[in-house]
Amino acid sequence: MKKLALAAALALVMSIANAQTVSENREQNWLALGFEWGNYWEILSSGGANAAYYGSPGPVISYYHFGRDKRLGFFSNMSFLFPVLLLEDMNGSLKKAGPDFFIQYNLFAGPAFRFPLNERMAIFLGAGIDAFWSLSLEDKDINAASKGLDPALGVIRGLEVVKNASLGVGGDFRFKFDFNHRWFFTAGSAITVDFLRWESKGVDVEIAGENVTVSKNKMAGFFALNIRPHVGFGVSF
Repeated sequence: MKKLALAAALALVMSIANAQTVSENREQNWLALGFEWGNYWEILSSGGANAAYYGSPGPVISYYHFGRDKRLGFFSNMSFLFPVLLLEDMNGSLKKAGPDFFIQYNLFAGPAFRFPLNERMAIFLGAGIDAFWSLSLEDKDINAASKGLDPALGVIRGLEVVKNASLGVGGDFRFKFDFNHRWFFTAGSAITVDFLRWESKGVDVEIAGENVTVSKNKMAGFFALNIRPHVGFGVSF
């Protein structure tokens, strides 16, 4: 009887150990939804403002995937930000700017590394490519001649449309705390440097009852530093 009980206990221990090993060897995926504040500083080498700062809050979605070793994986961050604080340096004169509508979109992705601290806490580091896109719309008075229109029109009312796209590199740092095997809290920051930019500026105006669109595209030399702290909650699966 004692031998039977001992054998049953040994089988149970081996079963638990085997289940734990299988669990540890599984791939790990987690998805987080959070809040991000984007701090974006840029320096232009030609035209417009010499420098600018954008303070932009908004939602961020983060995804991390790790293989069976749970140390090397892949990450991606996708954020939709809405600038509420805009400062521009126009030849030494600092001014507040504010188009009627302004949105920024970031997609940041690359390899990721996991450094466990204990059973519930871990540090995650990522490095990758950062793609940035923005759109601003502003209803304003426009000098017709400066936009290549008939100078006789003088100053007319129109919608200024500015689109920017840039590319850079950077890193993502975050802390993750597991409430249980599924739900967790995360906090950290992405830091990127952008150096390649495409810019499109255009106006939509009404002339003699017809809508006229004038636009100008160019590659703009610039440097930008982007620091985006974030917090959020997520689920592991």
